[in-house]
Amino acid sequence: MTNYLGTRLRGNPVALFSLMLVLAGGLYAAAAYGAKPPPKPSTKATKKAQTIRVAGPAGPRGATGPVGPRGAIGPAGRAGVAGPAGPTGSAGLAGAAGSAGPAGIAGSAAVQVRASSTGSVAAPHGASTSVPLSGASWTQAAGDLDLVVGSVTLQTPSACTGSFGNALVINVDGTATTFALAPTTPASTSVTLPIAVAGIMEPGASTSRTVSAALANNCTKSGEDFTVSNVKLDVVKFT
Repeated sequence: MTNYLGTRLRGNPVALFSLMLVLAGGLYAAAAYGAKPPPKPSTKATKKAQTIRVAGPAGPRGATGPVGPRGAIGPAGRAGVAGPAGPTGSAGLAGAAGSAGPAGIAGSAAVQVRASSTGSVAAPHGASTSVPLSGASWTQAAGDLDLVVGSVTLQTPSACTGSFGNALVINVDGTATTFALAPTTPASTSVTLPIAVAGIMEPGASTSRTVSAALANNCTKSGEDFTVSNVKLDVVKFT
């Protein structure tokens, strides 16, 4: 390589002179840099190198500050979905029996008379048939309220044509006071019916009373008859 450069430079004096100038400049720069004193470190870099921070122990916790003012109430949230029903609880223990209440005031009601029919009575169509009663009379005291209650057993006819208002009518002193409706169905069947409760108002003086019964049969054809039995009437007084 050195032989190659020498051969090329001997034939070219300009190139040789240029090379010498370059080499001389390089030597001068190296000598000047070697004679230059080293740069001083900057104050900022010196302080940074000298400052060493060491964390000290944690100080005591400061006092808790006062509670701040209460914030505004936020909007109500949506209602949650209802949960499933819980199992049925076991039955509780029975409570202790309460003490007995005071005795009630003695009542003033009493049965005045018990009237009843004897045997059975056929009640043909289109007629009102009397039903005999035993024990049918009593005396209603002044100021007493009497109630008539009772029942009757009827055998319905096998058929009833054009009927309306069939009934056992109860009379007190000849005046219709109460009744029991007489059905026509089911046919040819024995039925026991209640007699509607009726009141006999208080007289101003003691009054003798008589109760009677009659079956009104409004069926229109032959053989459409009722049979009446077991009439029971009680007259209850209230003083």
